[in-house]
Amino acid sequence: MKQGTAVATLLLTTAPNPSEKGTVKVEGNRILEFVQKPKKTDAYLVFSPIFAATPEIFNLEGGSLEYDIFPKLAERGLLAGHTSSGREQHVHTAADARAISR
Repeated sequence: MKQGTAVATLLLTTAPNPSEKGTVKVEGNRILEFVQKPKKTDAYLVFSPIFAATPEIFNLEGGSLEYDIFPKLAERGLLAGHTSSGREQHVHTAADARAISR
């Protein structure tokens, strides 16, 4: 992927339960396929809900980033990924925040 051609770059990580997340297939830093919560998958590389995008993303049609926008961008070669070895931790409650601060 040429520098600056992606509309969005997603943070990617691995997950033991990929069917609960958006899975990706990549080549280099280019995301070839994005599937949100697939029923069955052999891919363990997933979308961590952190991303950066150009303002162009607001001009795309769709009701959901994960179900509409990201898959279309991947098909068009306009979705990039940055892989992290860090562990993903969701924080939804005060208890979640306390658990990760230990």
